[in-house]
Amino acid sequence: MTDLAWMPLYIGDEAAVTGHLTAEEFGAYERLRRHYWQHGNLPDDAGRLTRITGIEPERWPAVREAIGSLVEDALSRLADQRADAEAKRERKVAAGRKGARSRWRSAEADGKRNAVANGKRMAEPLANALPNQWPPAPAPDEERYEEGLVPTRMHARETIPSFGDRVRAGEWLADHGAFPGDPAFEECIEKAIAGTLDWEDVEKAAA
Repeated sequence: MTDLAWMPLYIGDEAAVTGHLTAEEFGAYERLRRHYWQHGNLPDDAGRLTRITGIEPERWPAVREAIGSLVEDALSRLADQRADAEAKRERKVAAGRKGARSRWRSAEADGKRNAVANGKRMAEPLANALPNQWPPAPAPDEERYEEGLVPTRMHARETIPSFGDRVRAGEWLADHGAFPGDPAFEECIEKAIAGTLDWEDVEKAAA
């Protein structure tokens, strides 16, 4: 059985050679032509031919007599047309396979080129880090922590002022994070009045 999708039909020629046939005879003739195109042969068996044509067995001898010579001529023409159609189909299949292989190889090559190009584009930023890839420097008033060191503040560099009374000393301590009412706060006030307050005392009161 062939996979040829179409069969040539020349309307004028067919009408000229089949115009004298009855509908029954023409139907049998046309079915035999289609069977031959599809399979490449006709069975040499009256029973199978009647099934192909749809003719009743008792009617087959008369129909066969009416279309016999026409079928022989039609099959001769179909044989040449069928061989030509098969050759064209094979050429198209071969061309399609060749084109598919070419496209596949091209796509594979493009994929490799793209992979190399993408690899280069990805490697360059990694090799040359951009400035915004690194964390920003800490703000001036931000606490800085280093391994093994006690946290310090930028204001530790400032000089602790002298205080003439407890109110001013308490306000200054509160402004620097010390908590009023805490024993460490009261101790800091005493040291501030005495002039012995240092930043370690202030850090403890603010902790």
